[in-house]
Amino acid sequence: MDPLEIVWLLLEIVLEGVGELIFGGCSELFDSLDASTQSALLAALAYFIVGAAIGLFSGIALPDRLLPRPRTAGFSLIGGPLVSGCAMHAWGSFRREGGHDTSSLATFWGGAAFALGAALGRFVLVA
Repeated sequence: MDPLEIVWLLLEIVLEGVGELIFGGCSELFDSLDASTQSALLAALAYFIVGAAIGLFSGIALPDRLLPRPRTAGFSLIGGPLVSGCAMHAWGSFRREGGHDTSSLATFWGGAAFALGAALGRFVLVA
């Protein structure tokens, strides 16, 4: 992996962690989202949309490709959601084991949806 790709991936994870802290602080508002599968899908869709907005913003702020090699185009559409989903699952497990409430962002699917939205938003503008 290229160092810039690693930095971008770490930045996504940090942003997701910050999002978890923000959404976790308002967990009573999101309790109904975790109540059923339908609500979980709506939460994942919301995280995807927020991620896409952040990805579009990052594509505007940094319009150049992070990895100059064309054969890596689109890697973030697969690698980013997988790594971010695993990281957010681990973070959510850690927080729940400590007795803290978490939002659905602190799950594999919440983190993966956010990262996929961010990667897709950036890919659309930069690729």
